[in-house]
Amino acid sequence: MASVFDFSEQEDGLQIFNTIHGCRTALKATLKARKGSLGKVQIPEDPWYGDLITRSAELARQSLLLQADGKAAGSFWGSNANPLPDVWTRDFGYCAMGLVDSNPDLANPMIEFLAQYGIPDQAWEREARMHPEASGFEHSLGNSCLAVVLASMLVHRHGRTAFAVNQKIFAQYVRRLAANLIAERPEQGQLYETLYISDGPSRGDYHTGSNILAWKAATVMAEDFSDLLDADQTRQLKQIAEELHQSLGQKCVRSIDGKPMYVEGTNRDGSIIGVHDGEESDLTLASVYGFTSRDDELIRNHARWAHSTRDPYYAPITGGIDFWDFDDSNGITYPGHIHGLCRANTREELKDALLELRRTTDLDGSFWWWPFEHAEQEPTKVKRGLGKCGWCAGEFVSFFLHDIMGVERDQEARSIRIAPYTPWRHFSWKGLAFCGGQVDFEQVDDTLHFTNRTDETLHAYLQISMQPDTMLEDVTLNGQSRRYQASVIHLHDGSAVGVEEEVEPGQSVALTIRTR
Repeated sequence: MASVFDFSEQEDGLQIFNTIHGCRTALKATLKARKGSLGKVQIPEDPWYGDLITRSAELARQSLLLQADGKAAGSFWGSNANPLPDVWTRDFGYCAMGLVDSNPDLANPMIEFLAQYGIPDQAWEREARMHPEASGFEHSLGNSCLAVVLASMLVHRHGRTAFAVNQKIFAQYVRRLAANLIAERPEQGQLYETLYISDGPSRGDYHTGSNILAWKAATVMAEDFSDLLDADQTRQLKQIAEELHQSLGQKCVRSIDGKPMYVEGTNRDGSIIGVHDGEESDLTLASVYGFTSRDDELIRNHARWAHSTRDPYYAPITGGIDFWDFDDSNGITYPGHIHGLCRANTREELKDALLELRRTTDLDGSFWWWPFEHAEQEPTKVKRGLGKCGWCAGEFVSFFLHDIMGVERDQEARSIRIAPYTPWRHFSWKGLAFCGGQVDFEQVDDTLHFTNRTDETLHAYLQISMQPDTMLEDVTLNGQSRRYQASVIHLHDGSAVGVEEEVEPGQSVALTIRTR
């Protein structure tokens, strides 16, 4: 006996399999198509986390909707169908971010959708009633910038030829976004104002995360898509990016309880926002965007403050962060859990932060939007509210790849950086797509292996994090000393040793450090 599940209303072209063998063949073909470009992560001491990255990529994919012609039609909140016909732009954008790494072919129509609809003509719903004069750009600065930020990620990780959107739509979007950023350019030392993050209001007159996205958008338009702009626009965008980076450091870094940190936002009168909105994710992704380093103390201090009773939205019993909309029925929101990963400064702290995710997922490793009620008193009573969280699935894929595994790829430059900082001493990542082929890497204790399975010579930077309180004795690459060519940098709670090497097609190299 065999069966098939079909949720479409059209029966044309539907295949029916009458044998187990036929079903298995179809299943294998489906699984092969779903593997995408992430490859496989294996962590022998705790295989669940290797499965989590695969499951997150799949949840991000399942959250997105395509029409029969391959065009994007929006997204669900997660892998389940929404009870309301909503498309939440920020959810959609973070889901697409996960696909940039796991399935760039599917990321393309999502980026095109964001380019077409990410900057509406005017504000909408609540803000349209309160600010009828506001434009779509003023409604959500972050949403306006998402398409070009994701496009840049795709181009650098998979190459210009992999960027396959409607060029007319994308060019019109880039020119419109550039015109908006230039027309609304803040005075030097100031920041952009915005009404909303996504469906929730921005905190403060100058919202930190939204201005980080504006910085990223201005940067990549000037660097990656300058061919769509004139020379004066490119020059102004470069200046805007420089000024935003400086202004964010001046206006949005404050000391709370004696700790300097990025804050959620600031007001015109200089007061700072005394809360972390659980659904603010751009501080979480600041290092992924290239705005900060992945062990930036100012981000870490904010994350630690946000996950403490000093944050009035923090729930100490469940360890989550509330999302206060207009009632208390929603409760703890999962993006706050992902932000908790930024607290870690040691391997043990990172292990604990990852364990908090594990405690609130289903057995298959998928995230729920609302893991706990607002006033939940039992930390083991997971709510499973609203539905699965595609936002966090896409966000986690990008964060795990960049901040935990330390992978940065630039296909145009044929360069790759592998610099893991993990709780595990043994792990492997096989089949990560790059330069038309794949790369593999594996760390076993103090040796990091890298294999180039592309047809290109790659410039590889390999880095091993030393255990704290150890002394470096030697650095070798394929058994040859590289002690004098190695760089030693500070990372989190210790030091890390890095070596650069040109790796030929088919070649494997092994970086080893010896400590005592």
